[in-house]
Amino acid sequence: MKKTLVALLLAFVTFVSVFSVVGCGRKQSFENPGDDYEVNVDMTDEDYQQTATLTVGVTADPYEAELIKAVAEGFKLLFPNVTIETVRITGTDYVSEVDKRVKAENMPDIFYTSESESFSFISSEYFLNLAPYIRAETKNNADFEKQFVPEAWKMGQENYDGNQYFIPRSSDRIVTHLNTKYTDAAIKYWNEQHPDEALPTDIIKNGWTWDDFMDVCAALREYFDSQGWTVSKGRYLVDHTFTWAPIMFSLFKSNNASISDGKNFTLDNEGTVKTAEMIREMIEKGYIGHTATGGANYENGNGAMLFHSSSAIAKYKGYIGDDYDIVTFPVINGDAGVFGFGVPGYGVFAGIDETKRDLAWQFLNYIVSYEGQEYLAKAGMKTPSVREDLQDYNTASWGEGYRDLNLEATVWEPERNYSETFFLNYAASKKQILVSTMSSFINEIMTYTGTEIGSLNPEYTIESCIEECVKNLNKYISK
Repeated sequence: MKKTLVALLLAFVTFVSVFSVVGCGRKQSFENPGDDYEVNVDMTDEDYQQTATLTVGVTADPYEAELIKAVAEGFKLLFPNVTIETVRITGTDYVSEVDKRVKAENMPDIFYTSESESFSFISSEYFLNLAPYIRAETKNNADFEKQFVPEAWKMGQENYDGNQYFIPRSSDRIVTHLNTKYTDAAIKYWNEQHPDEALPTDIIKNGWTWDDFMDVCAALREYFDSQGWTVSKGRYLVDHTFTWAPIMFSLFKSNNASISDGKNFTLDNEGTVKTAEMIREMIEKGYIGHTATGGANYENGNGAMLFHSSSAIAKYKGYIGDDYDIVTFPVINGDAGVFGFGVPGYGVFAGIDETKRDLAWQFLNYIVSYEGQEYLAKAGMKTPSVREDLQDYNTASWGEGYRDLNLEATVWEPERNYSETFFLNYAASKKQILVSTMSSFINEIMTYTGTEIGSLNPEYTIESCIEECVKNLNKYISK
């Protein structure tokens, strides 16, 4: 099957992101102590009065620097003579930029990561193994790790189930962003036109199903068409981002699609076919655009829904205004349904001056303390805290300014939070190409020959797309 340049470019651009960037093996210019080093978590008055500077590497996004500056204010109340300096790590590929700094021996003491980027940093031994600190804290407080939401805390562990290498600062899940101007009007219009098939006025609620979602899309399509906002004019309903890892793998997992058994790629299964059929049904019915068309343009107020992370609440509320709200991602397949989930966080550089190692841990520990999380929230972190005692958005600071929204969608049934794990069977350096290949598969599923509904390219059958994807997965793994 021929690969389209568009598909490959989309795959590459999509996954050089917070959820999916992974680097390769590198030479070390420092010695990583592993877990064989002494720690001190019991601070004395002398420790609190020490004079020192900690450097913290952040992304190019000014937002991240502001968060660290805010939490540093609270930390200074404990360590008045310690200065926290942020270091912006700029560039289009964060992992590569960290590589360059390591080679140049110019790494900050602490640096940012997402859970996806952490695979590269852990395998390259850039992060300090925090297990000695965790053990020491647990010795003082048996419930130390129980303070944190398990689904978030484990994201900082090797392969989500090992030693702790970074500390999550917050959590983030996929939700449905709504423009209620359209959804409310569409449901009302549908019920007037189809009184015998009327939709419940509260159909859009936390826990709504994929069938509910498709029913609302049917109402939206009919309403849009009645207003002259037709497919032929490029007016679609949903910006889906199905090629984005957190959403793509949520669909696969919810449909019980198997990607790999650890030895072989097992994509040719009923769950994969069902996922592909779900996506094509949306295209055939004019709910979403295909690869040759644009999207719904939710950001500019033209689309009714968008699947994206909850961290974008402030951004999209700014775009949509009073008509903005959120709801959970549609539940697929009952109890099997999952929601894409991830965390940003910070780890200690393994080559840190050992005289500052304990201080660096104190700063990380402060980030996830009750006070530290409140400082972060007041500085603009409007996603759920990693602490169990700060999950109530009605009282926790992260809910301030947005309690008119359905914030319950960000914490509803946390056991459904999911991060894909099939690539854990392979070297960390392979993750980017594995995920990008899966993205190319989705792009091919969405490849049509024209702009009209029903113009499916006959070359891209579901079976041939699966066959091509498995062939490419095997090819890249063998390299």
